[in-house]
Amino acid sequence: MTTTIKKFTVALILIAALVTACAFAGAGAFAAEAAGETYYADASAYSAATVTETVNYVSKTEDSNFVNSSFPNYYNSDSSLTNTCANVAGANLIGFYDRFYSDLIPGCTPGVLRGTSYTYFPMTLNLNEKQGVIAALYTAMGTNTIESGTSQQQFKTGLTSYVNGCGQSISFTSYVSSGVLNWEGVTAAIDDGKPVALYLEDYNISSRTVNSNSDVYAKEITYGNHIAIAYGYNEVKYFDASGALTRTVRYFNISTGYNRAQAIYIVGNNGVLGDAEAVNIY
Repeated sequence: MTTTIKKFTVALILIAALVTACAFAGAGAFAAEAAGETYYADASAYSAATVTETVNYVSKTEDSNFVNSSFPNYYNSDSSLTNTCANVAGANLIGFYDRFYSDLIPGCTPGVLRGTSYTYFPMTLNLNEKQGVIAALYTAMGTNTIESGTSQQQFKTGLTSYVNGCGQSISFTSYVSSGVLNWEGVTAAIDDGKPVALYLEDYNISSRTVNSNSDVYAKEITYGNHIAIAYGYNEVKYFDASGALTRTVRYFNISTGYNRAQAIYIVGNNGVLGDAEAVNIY
């Protein structure tokens, strides 16, 4: 179901020069947050082990796509801010859409067009401006003001406030119902150029190595709640010599929100995908 959050009047809060044009709600907006809400707090997350799985096959098919082959991969560089995964996830979305709406990150060019391909710059280029967005979202989302971390509603309310303050609108479309992921729906959203916020309750950060007649998945099993941004997907189907389907692996290409390379999140492997919401800024 699509929820479009209309523009509303918000207080101006000055957090560095780059966000003087963007207004956002303060932490007090979350005083009535419902009990039992899941909070996403990366400070308490820990990796238990890396599990390697080899999938052998005779043939395979792949159905994949990206909103863009390159995507922002920001991370928090300010040690005074904790449990920042929601803030960084929001900043990655802001960075992606700043290509189309340059007022989202004033004074920052997010990337460069090379031919028909757009490449997003790393966090280290214009670091202060990008960190300023993370800091602004930290306040706008009320991170750590109720419980450690940020709830899904705080994430959406704070991100909406920031985007509205920059003169744009935002919508969220959920593709999880009763705990079941609508794979066809969420992949169609990515096909349509919409990145997806993943609300993870225990998760994996994984990589895939492609060999001749085998694929190797290295899965870092992680415990804790986290928000990451999916910018691509793949559905890999493996077949044996008789042509019988032996295995299907579905995964998202993600910006993890950590200071590390982008990775993949394998669906249905460790933990719960609490929600998956396509985000459109317009």
